[in-house]
Amino acid sequence: VIFAFSTFSTFCALQSRCHEIWAWFFGSSLEDRLRYTPSDCFETFPFPENFEADAKLEAAGKEYYEFRAGLMVRHNEGLTKTYNRFHDPHEKSPEILKLRELHEAMDRAVLEAYGWHDLDLGHGFHATKQGLRYTLHPTARREVLDRLLALNRARYAEELAAGDIGTAYYYMLTARRARDWFELRMTPEQRAYFLPKFLNDDLFFTTVAIHEPDTDLGFDYFTETPETARFKTRAT
Repeated sequence: VIFAFSTFSTFCALQSRCHEIWAWFFGSSLEDRLRYTPSDCFETFPFPENFEADAKLEAAGKEYYEFRAGLMVRHNEGLTKTYNRFHDPHEKSPEILKLRELHEAMDRAVLEAYGWHDLDLGHGFHATKQGLRYTLHPTARREVLDRLLALNRARYAEELAAGDIGTAYYYMLTARRARDWFELRMTPEQRAYFLPKFLNDDLFFTTVAIHEPDTDLGFDYFTETPETARFKTRAT
């Protein structure tokens, strides 16, 4: 997928963990690889307000892009080899350490653009569905997703009130896809128990997150029986 943008601020937003988390939630997968579909992952993503004119995003994105490009040229390595090194906990070369540092800076810049200054991101090596990755702590990843979903609902309400039906449509699709995502992964018993309580509205729904200790982004949200489920709710 190629996006034709002229700003590094857009690059920063799309390379950030915020967008990665969103894409893994709404995209499909092939084995352990993400299948990025623009209609699901890009068009529904609630970017920070005025992100293209954000000087901090522009600076963070530019520094990361230029450093990464130089690193790949010096080592004659493409993106795959570079990120294999990036996610390897045994890789201690100064250049890879610097690349991780710059990625953290991009993540922080994006969260600041959203106004989310209170999050402890917990960057480090964490177990994910894709194996061990240098990324946000699972608790931070879940919180970021919750906030993005809440922002998505707010954007839908704003666009609908302003009469911008076209834009509101994409936010509406996100709510429906999230609801469908949960519903498809429930057993009939869970569906009967949860849907009437939390997911009974196409547009305004509540994210139900059942967090098991070994999950990443709650991809294994639903336990076998509602009686043993541990869950929290966040209105979105």
